[in-house]
Amino acid sequence: MSSRRFELLLKFLHLNDSRKQPARGQPGYDKLYKVRPLLDAVVKNFQACYTLSENLSIDESMVGFKGRLAFLQYMPKKPQKWGMKAWVLADSSNGYIWNWKLYTGKDVDAPDSPLGLAHRVVLELLDDDRLRSKGYRVFTDNFYSSPHLFKDLLGEGFEACGTLRSNRKGIPDDVRGAKLRKGESHFSQDDMLLFMKWKDKRDVLMLSTFHDDTFIEKRRRTRLAADGVEVIQKPSVVEDYNQHMGGVDKGKKCNECTLKTTYHLFSFSRSAHPLLWICTPIHQVVEASVLPPTRHSDRERSHPVQRVQRHQADPVAVQSSVGGGPSGRL
Repeated sequence: MSSRRFELLLKFLHLNDSRKQPARGQPGYDKLYKVRPLLDAVVKNFQACYTLSENLSIDESMVGFKGRLAFLQYMPKKPQKWGMKAWVLADSSNGYIWNWKLYTGKDVDAPDSPLGLAHRVVLELLDDDRLRSKGYRVFTDNFYSSPHLFKDLLGEGFEACGTLRSNRKGIPDDVRGAKLRKGESHFSQDDMLLFMKWKDKRDVLMLSTFHDDTFIEKRRRTRLAADGVEVIQKPSVVEDYNQHMGGVDKGKKCNECTLKTTYHLFSFSRSAHPLLWICTPIHQVVEASVLPPTRHSDRERSHPVQRVQRHQADPVAVQSSVGGGPSGRL
């Protein structure tokens, strides 16, 4: 195909009917309106093609981008500092991204929550009948964790564990003010919530709804010990958090094409140069968006990317899957 013909096709290719797009400031306005059908189709099929394991993690992820964009984010502590921020729900065992939402700024249609954005994001990512009261455990970092959130998750049938900021409301005073030496810990139980403060190299504050005050023995390398190995007593809540919180980071590698395609979708929808869009491995996302729902054994669940790549989908099928332009054709 010549570049001129590709530009012509790209000019008339639509994923949504622009004539029905609500105006800015009107109810229902969506900054992702032009690509919303494709994003919804991809997420829907990601969820239909995989059954999650017991442990889940929620975290934010950055889609690298430095162009002009109304909801461009800057996060100095992330490896990718500039880009679009996405809230991600992933399987802790292999990083499979089961649900995600792109952050586009303050949502005027969303109800105001006195508990904050992080609280609302976690509940929205887990808002699915296939997850409620099924025995899932959710791991979050201190941006999301709070006593109010964990109580709400218990009400929805989820167990939760995460690090905790010392200024969160609802933390017992004896935990917040505990002065500890290295290796010491302090536990406090409040109904179903377990608060823990442990002194390692610095204070570690944890909150959990399914742990107790047990410890496990861990060995780690150190130059201070004679044999180069130090044996420490580590709270089981800390060990479980370290084991299962990294699901989103794993997903950045095994599902990298899913998030990076968002940048190229915006380039496509804003009439950027077509080479920026055609160079992306978007065919992998198109394949995922038209996969038939299947069930897999536990052995296959550990390799979601390999499973997706075994299906060969016709790229034209995305037209029928997510809709065409006003006439339904290119």
